Amino acid sequence: MTDKFIQAWCEEHGFSNKVAALIAYLEIEEKDLNVDDYSENLEEIVINDETYTVFDESDIKDQINCEIDDRENEIKRLLDRSVNIYLPMDISDYINWDEYFNDSNVNVWDVIDDTDFTEFCFNNQCFYIHVGQY
Repeated sequence: MTDKFIQAWCEEHGFSNKVAALIAYLEIEEKDLNVDDYSENLEEIVINDETYTVFDESDIKDQINCEIDDRENEIKRLLDRSVNIYLPMDISDYINWDEYFNDSNVNVWDVIDDTDFTEFCFNNQCFYIHVGQY
């Protein structure tokens, strides 16, 4: 099946591109497409009672932003505990966080376990697929 056919089938039945990517990844044949065999809840997709976790680029971007926020908060916490005891101002206000994180480069494999996920491109978009709940 072509990507366009799979995407059209998913749109017709109210499924997202995550389901479409999973159908392509699993190489499910057209004759085996039965809407009753599929369910989707955010990143959790069930096909024939088998659960998959599928993240798209938007999900990954959100996770990367959360990881950056967590790292920034941890750095601030450590600064508050050690350095700021001796300084009259909050030194973290003077850190260029954008430059720091551009140099630190948080990527997809920092937020998901690369041994559990497979990167799969479908219709010019990357998806990260994991068998089972994540």
